[in-house]
Amino acid sequence: MILLIFFLFLFILSCTLLYILFYTIIPQISGTKPDFFSQDDTDFLKLPAVNTPFNHDKKRALVFCSPDKKFSLRRFIYAGHKDCNLFKTLYEAEYDCSWGCIGFGSCISHCPQDAIIIKNNTAVITESCNGCGKCIPHCPNNLIKLVPAAQDFVVQCSSHDGKNTSCSEACTACGSCLDPYIYSGFSIVDNLAVSDYKPNHDKSGFAAKCPSKTIKKIELTEKKDFKFWKLCYNILHKSQDSGESEIWE
Repeated sequence: MILLIFFLFLFILSCTLLYILFYTIIPQISGTKPDFFSQDDTDFLKLPAVNTPFNHDKKRALVFCSPDKKFSLRRFIYAGHKDCNLFKTLYEAEYDCSWGCIGFGSCISHCPQDAIIIKNNTAVITESCNGCGKCIPHCPNNLIKLVPAAQDFVVQCSSHDGKNTSCSEACTACGSCLDPYIYSGFSIVDNLAVSDYKPNHDKSGFAAKCPSKTIKKIELTEKKDFKFWKLCYNILHKSQDSGESEIWE
């Protein structure tokens, strides 16, 4: 127990000395602030500061298939190689719904940011996505698209079957999200509702009218290991400037 306390004391002392060295002594001597991240890392990690205009040109990838879906009637049991493109060339779908994510994760290996996970046999884009779009060509059902990173509403579905769809979480093109007098921010294109990705104060109300609950707010899932690096980034940058520091919210 005494040994553990001793090592803990040494650890705290070392952290304190390093902090004093990097944030007090070195800046006073060189006149510069330490930078623990490269420029590429900083560009990737940096998100808009609080109370600053959002950059609507920034993009994020999104899978247009809901991970909350329920699986319909299974046509057969596939026991072959788990590759989405190979499966697509041989079969249309393992279940009745042919519009959804195949779920084998072929897009994962093509993401340089490790920003894709599988949830309920559905690819999900996490917060670490930087919008490079390299995963898009590797989805045989063309479910991955780039959308504005702003927290707007999106129709997370790709079914064009309308009311005849066999998918459990599908847009039926019922038009509940539309209004003949007020522009809702949604429209129906080829039996599928689509968003204009432009926030307005009426949009949440129209989204709530969707009977199949396919209109959802864009919320990027955060990987557990990514939270650690976000915490480190915030701690380091919060300590640098006394007033104006960019904190990752």
